[in-house]
This record gives sequence, structure tokens and C-alpha cells, in this order.
Amino acid sequence: MTDDPDARRARRAGERYPEERRPERPAERRPIPRRPADPRRTVLLVVAVVVVLGFLVFWLQNHYRVSISYLSVEIRAPLWLVVTLYFLAGAVVGVLLTVYYQRRRP
Repeated sequence: MTDDPDARRARRAGERYPEERRPERPAERRPIPRRPADPRRTVLLVVAVVVVLGFLVFWLQNHYRVSISYLSVEIRAPLWLVVTLYFLAGAVVGVLLTVYYQRRRP
């Protein structure tokens, strides 16, 4: 192992590092000031929790099967699945229409 002469001299003198090569100490850490909670974010979080809990209750209460007929095709599925799929289909149509009308504007 080859060392530079300064490191060897520093070790003999009992120093860990030569004076000019001493590692810098990290800056003193200050606590990050906490900002007050944004009321809009809190309301959004509460609404999201209520919606998720409502969906969970709906899902647990509507587990029985229903049949859907469309153009001589009959499908049997749990009611919660049917309602969820119709909701998602409506959301997709809403997003597509929004994108279409936003691109259409000059």
C-alpha cells in the first residue's frame, strides 16, 4: 500500500489526517420549519376517505348477481361489478369528451 508522505507523517504524529486534507464537517442541520396544513388538502383527503368507505359499504351490501341483456346477449355478474363498470365507462367518456373539446378550441 503506497501512501503519500503527508499521510505517513500525520499518522506518526498521531493525527488522523494531515491538516490540509482534513475532511470537511457537514453543515449543521437545522430543523425544517413545518408549514400549517392546507385546508383544501385536508378537505380533499376527508372526501376521498368518505368516498372509499362508501364504495366499500356498497360493495359489501350488493354482492348478489344480476343479469343484463343487451342485443340478445345476457350476462350475469354481481351488482357491484356492473355498477363499477358503468361508472368507469362514464368516466372514460367524460375524459375523452373533455380532451376533445379542449383540443378543438383555438
